[in-house]
Amino acid sequence: SGKPHRYLHFGVRQDNAEALSAIVRDDFSGRLDMVVDDASHLLGFTKRTFEVLFPQLSPGGLYIIEDWAWSHQAPYQGVDGVWADQPALTNILFELIAVFASTGAISKIEIHREFAAIHKSKTAPVEVPNFDSAGRFWDQAKLRGKRFSYI
Repeated sequence: SGKPHRYLHFGVRQDNAEALSAIVRDDFSGRLDMVVDDASHLLGFTKRTFEVLFPQLSPGGLYIIEDWAWSHQAPYQGVDGVWADQPALTNILFELIAVFASTGAISKIEIHREFAAIHKSKTAPVEVPNFDSAGRFWDQAKLRGKRFSYI
């Protein structure tokens, strides 16, 4: 892109954990200070990206999820609405709030109409995700033996 510390990667799927981790390793020396996820806006892809990139975020780093509120807007209502078959991206915020309350990994969550900002705790380690267990990030939430039901 011609600007230092900015890299473009076209054709990389948002849920390709190995490719995302290689980009972090090769272009950012294995550590990120900030992530802005403004990609698919779909829950599964967004969760997978978070599972891979949040552990590699520097302590005190910032993770932004753009357009989390799409499912609550008029074009997305009803059975004929755009993405009517997709769970709301709001669900990731519910789960992140539970992780925030249950662990020390997240120090603060800010929710704005256009985006949500997740602040990594200054004492949380930088980790390279284990791709077989990356989904276990969500298992840290203490839910009194219950499971989330997505909207």
